[in-house]
Amino acid sequence: MDIEIIIETQKRINILMSKYEEVTRKMLDCSVDDILPLTEKRQSIVNEVIVLDVQVKNECGENSEVLSAYKNKCIRDDLPDSFKQIFDLRQDLNAITFRINSLEPEIKGRIEIIRDDLLEKIKKNNSGQNAKASKYAGAAVSGGGNIFIPENKKTI
Repeated sequence: MDIEIIIETQKRINILMSKYEEVTRKMLDCSVDDILPLTEKRQSIVNEVIVLDVQVKNECGENSEVLSAYKNKCIRDDLPDSFKQIFDLRQDLNAITFRINSLEPEIKGRIEIIRDDLLEKIKKNNSGQNAKASKYAGAAVSGGGNIFIPENKKTI
């Protein structure tokens, strides 16, 4: 077990989660077209964090005291000085995670509003005399025949 590796890896996790928070904040007021790329960016960050988290747990090994410090499942004052920095870095991560979790309902609500607006626009575009789909359907039905859509078949 190397305390410095654990500390440096936890610092990297915190930096990544700060980036995740930044991307999450961008999702609150980005354009509709940017939501998917930002969601994908968040997922790539999470994937990196998962790998680093496994590395820290492996580095902690069987030492339950350092693992408890890493998970913040102990009393800080009971820890040896060398483990207190691990505990503090994890507390910083917990604060970042709390802020992110408080933004999630806003993002979800925004996405639902965008979805509802898009569905309403689709309904408006597909109804009434000006709708292209209804023109084609109306022409086929008024022609008295069956609606026929040929398939593109190729033989090899």
